[in-house]
Amino acid sequence: MELLKILLIFILALVVLGLALLPLVPTLVLFYYVMQLEKETCDCIKDWRHRFLKYMLFGNIVLSGLNMALLNSSIIGTKVHKTLYVMTVLIGVINTYSYFTYVTDLNETKCNCLKDMPKVNEFLSVMKWVFVGLTSLAVIGVPFYLNKDLKVKKKINHKNNKK
Repeated sequence: MELLKILLIFILALVVLGLALLPLVPTLVLFYYVMQLEKETCDCIKDWRHRFLKYMLFGNIVLSGLNMALLNSSIIGTKVHKTLYVMTVLIGVINTYSYFTYVTDLNETKCNCLKDMPKVNEFLSVMKWVFVGLTSLAVIGVPFYLNKDLKVKKKINHKNNKK
């Protein structure tokens, strides 16, 4: 019975870890995609978006690990966390813009470097719309997250004033 309990906890932990790592999948795929365009034989568009995505995607991978490490931390809800959240959303907007326009431009110019990766290209063409949706939700969520504590403080002050 004890072994079954340990096995169930282990399986649950793997599921939670898998769900936590799921957002990294498109980031890793896009990072692979961008790195394939680094080959010397590739003469596709390599403007600021290419360089930004290359470094930003690596940063996103590190940031995702940091966010998972801080998930149970007491930092959540503090001014530091709110500042990091707003900065992450702003960088996310630039990231989404560069990702969306870069993938679109590579497809429109029929980049030869992508002909060996049709499935990856299709996946990223769909994911760019998912990124737009998620980034939009994050931008909409900023004021709600920042004002969350204000509402709680107003309720506390209101209760204290009644006494």
